[in-house]
Amino acid sequence: RNLDKVNHWQRLNLGEYSSDKPVVVCVGGNGTISEDSANGVCKLVENYLQLLFKKNGVNRVYDNVDIISAVYPTIDGTEKGKFSKEDIDNFVDNFLIKRIQNENDELLPLNEACRKLSGVTFFTFCRGHLEVDKIMRAFYKELKTLGYSRQECDILMFSTFEISYAPLTYGSVIPAMFVDSKQDEMLNSAWKNK
Repeated sequence: RNLDKVNHWQRLNLGEYSSDKPVVVCVGGNGTISEDSANGVCKLVENYLQLLFKKNGVNRVYDNVDIISAVYPTIDGTEKGKFSKEDIDNFVDNFLIKRIQNENDELLPLNEACRKLSGVTFFTFCRGHLEVDKIMRAFYKELKTLGYSRQECDILMFSTFEISYAPLTYGSVIPAMFVDSKQDEMLNSAWKNK
């Protein structure tokens, strides 16, 4: 989301994105296949953060945090609802790894890398949790390839956080909070049919 754009939406090339601000990465359910639906997920997060920030006297969410959302690829206009290996590698290389490197593409000291990753929060819905799990597993492998020890990889992974509403599965390779609503008829009927 970008409030300076006419419809508050801006397509983002991860290779060009750079910010030291905290960022909420929204990864919706498998129906998030259009810019409109991705923008809708961003708007939900923006409204929630706006409530929190106003309580603390801050008027504009985007002065303090970036909110970006993923759009799942489609095949001939048909919903695919998951990321390809290339999509995952692109996110790991152009977003997560970039966050722990300096302007010369050198790795930051561990404490600085942790600080920068602590500004990354994933907000997921339904299948989005599975996709973030795949992304973070690929990130872990890349960290090992870059020469981090297992302990350092664990420390870096635990610097991020995920908030997941109605996830398809529970459990995570990063710290996470899972939220379900007893008022959600769709969720309740799904659980009853298991």
